[in-house]
Amino acid sequence: MSVLYLDRRSVGVSAASGRLRIERELDTPPVFVPIADLQHVVVAAEMAIPVRVLAMLGQEGVAVTVVRPRHNADAFAMLGRPHADVGLRLAQYRAVTDADACLRIARAVVAFKRMAQRHALRAMAQQRPDCRLPLRQAWRDLSAVALARAGDADAVRGAEGAMARAYYGGLRAVLPESLGFRSRLRRPAPDPVNAALSLAYSLLHGRAAQAAWSVGLDPMLGFLHAPTRGRDSLACDLAEPLRPAVDLMVWRLFAEKTLRAEHFRSQRGACQLDKAGRALFYPVFEHHARHWQVVLRGYARRLRHHLCPRPEA
Repeated sequence: MSVLYLDRRSVGVSAASGRLRIERELDTPPVFVPIADLQHVVVAAEMAIPVRVLAMLGQEGVAVTVVRPRHNADAFAMLGRPHADVGLRLAQYRAVTDADACLRIARAVVAFKRMAQRHALRAMAQQRPDCRLPLRQAWRDLSAVALARAGDADAVRGAEGAMARAYYGGLRAVLPESLGFRSRLRRPAPDPVNAALSLAYSLLHGRAAQAAWSVGLDPMLGFLHAPTRGRDSLACDLAEPLRPAVDLMVWRLFAEKTLRAEHFRSQRGACQLDKAGRALFYPVFEHHARHWQVVLRGYARRLRHHLCPRPEA
């Protein structure tokens, strides 16, 4: 199964005989993609996709993630046919309204994320021994946050925020000052690092929503991220422990000079990857995302079993 990226303006998309027909530039032959080979379609440019095509993708269980071209922190997903296990969703709804259940799950999510943050800091220190002092300080500050003492989900969220501040201090130390990264900022992303992180997080979020949906969970009802209007809160929960792995990927893209400052442009205070930069970014992301998709599905299945410990219907 593969992922199709549609990242060019005015690309024409149609479907017939179980295949997508992708019309590109003039004098360029169309590309045909069998829908049966697709798992996910990412739309990251202004284009018109016929309703018939979207319906066909949904019927075949192909998820569609739409990333707003000028707002890489925003992503919307169409997830295909729902899972048949209504009982699981009822169990999820009950757990979301249970303060103890929310605390247990939120604490587990943040504990997994802290493990991943420590791994990322260790990897950075191995490659940047000249930055070991600030990385060691970030490790200490991260470890000092008393997650076990958090008595409710709000306290867990506060602990997660404190960990993030410590961790991003370490990430800042290994990035060139010329990139302008000071802290995690979005909407809009003010610098190349935040722009790359926003795009990667948005793509990861789409995979997390698909993982939740595929096992019968409602992506909008989260535990660490409280349910709120217009947000796939459970998808945010599932993606959270993988964010440090995404950070490592982005850091290495800059450290290895795969991405450089000239691959970005600023418009109205928002920094964005240009066409050449995206052509370099997507293959690297997809290489890692194949593994991340497996991990996300594992998280979703573990949560499904926790909420409703019985064989899948």
